[in-house]
Amino acid sequence: VSSLVFGWLYYRERMPEELFAEVATPAGTVIRYDLPDGSVVWLNAGSRLRYPVRFAGGKREVELRGEPYFEVEADRKSPFYVHTDAGMSVYVYGTSFNVKAYRDDDIVAVTLDEGRVVLDDRRGGRFELSPSEQTLYDRRSGEGRIVRGADAMRYSIWKDDVISFRDTPLAEVLETLSRWYDVRFETDGQPDRPISYTFATDNTLLDNVLREMELISPVRFERTKTEIKVSFR
Repeated sequence: VSSLVFGWLYYRERMPEELFAEVATPAGTVIRYDLPDGSVVWLNAGSRLRYPVRFAGGKREVELRGEPYFEVEADRKSPFYVHTDAGMSVYVYGTSFNVKAYRDDDIVAVTLDEGRVVLDDRRGGRFELSPSEQTLYDRRSGEGRIVRGADAMRYSIWKDDVISFRDTPLAEVLETLSRWYDVRFETDGQPDRPISYTFATDNTLLDNVLREMELISPVRFERTKTEIKVSFR
């Protein structure tokens, strides 16, 4: 997996006095990016971030889709807001946190590493997180809940070129591998019982990951020219 090297950026004008930039990461890529205020963001594969070229008006606002990890510069006179297309916004004090909000994810997860964040949803719900806490927000129902004692490092370890799963269902594992390695999986049938995985992989070849999955579970992977077929034993 290529890391911290590629992305693309363009500028467009919303109003004459306000320019916006957009940075995106293709599948199989992770990048580190500096924002105009000195804050730092890592973007996981298949993510997109939009922000003003210059933060002004007493606040800093960004829009995202995908999975970023933020290290936000503290400035109480100029609050930092992260808006997701799921209808959830994060109000940030100087802090470090991870947001997982891909469009095909039913659950949006915000995990706090350091500092403090407040989350507002479209129904008026409000969640305040302390370190090692996580908010899980359901796009379908518009409801959220706080999970205490979350392993914050596990949810952001992807920025160090490590993928980590813990009791993760097969479908979610395949979605992550698809983004990480820029491949497409096609599933043939359903397993006799639910399959989940607990393992971590450190920037290894996809074939090695699939081989290990075949050893520990009743799945079989077969490569074709355009996709990887998944069947069950």
